[in-house]
Amino acid sequence: MPSRKRAPRQEESIAYPPCTKEGCLELGLYKAPKHRDGRREYHHFCLEHIREFNKNYNFFEGMDDDAMQRFMHESVTGHRPTWRIGDQPKLSELELESRLRHFFSDSPASRSAPSMPTLPERIQRALTSFTLEHPVTPTEIKQRYKKLVKQYHPDINKAKHATENFLIITESYQCLIEYYENF
Repeated sequence: MPSRKRAPRQEESIAYPPCTKEGCLELGLYKAPKHRDGRREYHHFCLEHIREFNKNYNFFEGMDDDAMQRFMHESVTGHRPTWRIGDQPKLSELELESRLRHFFSDSPASRSAPSMPTLPERIQRALTSFTLEHPVTPTEIKQRYKKLVKQYHPDINKAKHATENFLIITESYQCLIEYYENF
């Protein structure tokens, strides 16, 4: 393959503003922010004055402790909104299938799919932790509870969060049994 030769670059003449520092006659080759709130306005300094500016610049000056902590916490995600993973209840397979069928259907009749019974959020979370779907019988709950207890009991499972998982399983079991025995 023949090698290509690039045309020689012509030096672009960039007109730099003078240094912002009063009395300085050097070119302002270096930009420094005028405001901390993100507006795109800059001072233009020469090398000597940008060093002085950087030495004395304090982004957090004038902020209280709460504002500083909030800024540093939000900077981890680039100051974009975030949500906790798992806060939303998981959909059962039937609900997911129903919603997907509704979304991809062409006919208006299929869009009026029968609504699923709405369960209290604590019951939905308990079913999710047991990986069970509504409706479920107390016998199924007890069988699943026995299996999970054997798997996550802190005396058997030495994992870091075994105790927390065991407590969640126990609370979920009590919640489900109470709900489905009266169901």
